[in-house]
Amino acid sequence: MAAALAGLTRVRDALGSPFISRTLLRASVLVGALFFIIRFAVEIWGARAGAATADHLVGLDFALFWSTGIAVLRGEAALPFGIEANAALHRELFGAAAQVLGWHYPPFLLALVAPLGLMPYGWALGAWLSFTGAFHLETLRRILRDAPAPRWRVLLACAAFPGFYVNAISGQNGFLTAGLLGGALLCLWRRPVLAGVFIGLLAYKPHFGVVIPFALVAGGHWRAFVSAGATVLALVVASLLAFGTAPWLAFFANTGFTRALMEQGYSGFHGMHSAFAAVRLHGGSVGLAYGAQALVGLATAAGVVALWRAPVDARLKAAGLAAGALLATPYGYDYDLVLLALPIAFLALHGLERGFGPYEHLALALAWIAPAATRACAQATGVPLAFMVLSALFCVILMRARADAALAQGRLHGMLGASR
Repeated sequence: MAAALAGLTRVRDALGSPFISRTLLRASVLVGALFFIIRFAVEIWGARAGAATADHLVGLDFALFWSTGIAVLRGEAALPFGIEANAALHRELFGAAAQVLGWHYPPFLLALVAPLGLMPYGWALGAWLSFTGAFHLETLRRILRDAPAPRWRVLLACAAFPGFYVNAISGQNGFLTAGLLGGALLCLWRRPVLAGVFIGLLAYKPHFGVVIPFALVAGGHWRAFVSAGATVLALVVASLLAFGTAPWLAFFANTGFTRALMEQGYSGFHGMHSAFAAVRLHGGSVGLAYGAQALVGLATAAGVVALWRAPVDARLKAAGLAAGALLATPYGYDYDLVLLALPIAFLALHGLERGFGPYEHLALALAWIAPAATRACAQATGVPLAFMVLSALFCVILMRARADAALAQGRLHGMLGASR
């Protein structure tokens, strides 16, 4: 027993050493990037030339955005919310084998996807990934503009993040979500009204905004808070004027089905990153899963409030809110983990400037590979890797913020003492 404990201690010390941690971080960057670049190329190469069919569809999840755009252009804005009607549309577009789980986004997103219906599937997918991906990368570039590295290396690192390819392969909206949240965090202290607009636009996925109001109130960012509310109100009014009340009525009527999809894990709990999914993955009841998620959500909200009230670096506040947004929601998949690029970027910037603490390189390395590994890990071992990594990263950010606050307080006491 003593020998085993000694061995575990040596492993712990090795993982906490700066050299081993940096090596793990660099290795995870290279391996993750190479793996997903190859996988993405194979996915594109394997697609049937010129055909978007249900048995082999590049960007499979994007099919829902494209078909919804077609429905809107046909003047049937409420159709995507109807399960049977939506399934019939997919069979018309992709063949008899097509399956669809329905449209679960608020009606104001209809205006964004409508132009996609003007293009063939492949062109529409390319345009969607190009514009949303460019938005996400530009946001990261601006966040990392003060990084002590050449611009080309910064952009290459951003594009090499495995979460980038997980989202691209599925044709999902993670780039848009990450770009909006990153833009809000980037603008909050200098252009709060614009930050509020970004937060309001993020309401197309409201479950990722659970802890954002807590942060804004705790930090006293009232202009951004009001701007976000006004933006959401404007989006609702604009959608009512453009499409009428039918889509909204259908949206609210469909919420029970949306909840049932999450509770039963129709797309698989192994691909999700929440506490709710971790409990359900191991056979826990729906009630137990909601209870676990409530505890995690309350703890996350408390951590975010404490962080945003403390006199700490804004980059740590931004990192904590981005990680907290992923932790607090019960519903999120591996393609949403592209948002991990935000806490990784903010935490890395702070660490490069002030030095990294024990295990922080390791936490960053695990966060880097989590989007690539979480689904396979949960399927093979039952370990909810993404939830565990998110929890650890959030705790690392809080501990670093605590140290930052203590350092700031010590400097303040030193200045006061010197002035006496």
